[in-house]
Amino acid sequence: MLGGPKLERKWQVAILTPMGIMFALLLYHLFVPMPTMVQASKRHRAEEVKMKSEIQGFKAEILRLHKSISEDVWGSSPDEIGANVMAVVDKASHESFVKMQAIRPQKPVSVAGVTRFSYLVVMEGNYPGVLDFLRRVEKKGTKLAVSSVQLSGADGATDNVTATIGVAAFIEDKGKNSNVN
Repeated sequence: MLGGPKLERKWQVAILTPMGIMFALLLYHLFVPMPTMVQASKRHRAEEVKMKSEIQGFKAEILRLHKSISEDVWGSSPDEIGANVMAVVDKASHESFVKMQAIRPQKPVSVAGVTRFSYLVVMEGNYPGVLDFLRRVEKKGTKLAVSSVQLSGADGATDNVTATIGVAAFIEDKGKNSNVN
């Protein structure tokens, strides 16, 4: 014999194992009850109700976030935004007793229905005054976001600093906003 009894046993195991698996699957198919149409329909309706509830929750969350964002977005046109930003910055600088040396507009960037208008503001004054200016500009009602701050000391003898501050104002692009139904 070529392989002997050991090889023959291996072939028997190789043949009987798939047959045993097929027999177990046959028994499962014959004795496990199939779901009825009523059960499947009930499960489908329950999933549908759950998904509709989740969708309503998502819509409410979107509306809440949209309202929250709209409080920080200017209602001005692109032509008016520069004057509005300058007015806010000028008021905050006067209240903080710092001097605004320059305000330079940067290139606007539009993304997903919102346009960001960036400005570089150069301020000069004492360090606490510049910090107070930053706090005033970042307040909720100003609709401005501080994007960068760079401070440099004028000299070692005083607390005067020159600050280059990046601020951004946002407007919603008309016609690109998404409505939630």
